[in-house]
Amino acid sequence: MARFFRILRSASILIVAGALVSLGTPRLFAALVTLPSRPILNSIQANKDVDKESLEILIKSQERGLSWNESARSWTDLGLAQFLLANKDENENSRTEFLEKAEESLVKGLILSPSNAFAWTRLAYVDIAKNGPSPTVSQKLRLAVSGAPYDRRLVFTRLRMSFLAWPLFEDTDRPMILDQTRFAWKINPKKLVVLGAELGRTGIIRAALFTNANDMGKLEILLKKVNDKKN
Repeated sequence: MARFFRILRSASILIVAGALVSLGTPRLFAALVTLPSRPILNSIQANKDVDKESLEILIKSQERGLSWNESARSWTDLGLAQFLLANKDENENSRTEFLEKAEESLVKGLILSPSNAFAWTRLAYVDIAKNGPSPTVSQKLRLAVSGAPYDRRLVFTRLRMSFLAWPLFEDTDRPMILDQTRFAWKINPKKLVVLGAELGRTGIIRAALFTNANDMGKLEILLKKVNDKKN
């Protein structure tokens, strides 16, 4: 009887081990086939320019990985690569096609990870590239901010789109944008002022900083420098 239980226990261990291997194998192969794309992704995340050939390699690599194992990160990385490639394509038809593919990939990633602030931000970028400023852009930005309100890597990207789509935001959303503006001011006042001047939204910056006299004084100095440089 003791021998029987030892055999049963050994068999159970083998079954569990086999199940773990079968579950882990797709992830392992997905990691292996996407390995060539890692340096390209690192360059993108470091805000370096990536050429079309590298983006095509990244797209094919992510697609191969997804054929082995689906993950939110793989879908959103694929969507980012498709969006960047669309921006480099001078043919309007293929540009539109890649924007559509990017949107589809990002949505699939968000289904797996609905609170992914990076994916919502990228989806808003795709939307604005396809349709210009619109109410749907403001909806996506609202979700992007709610997922990571104080992410230094996203704040200026989101503010650029928020400034563009400012008239389309509901009154209840505008305090959120003012709060993002104050956060950006703490990180890099000059960069914020240049962005606001470029898009004609310096009034938003003034509204965000209105209650702080020191910040308002610094803002006026920076605005004068930016305007003098333009002239």
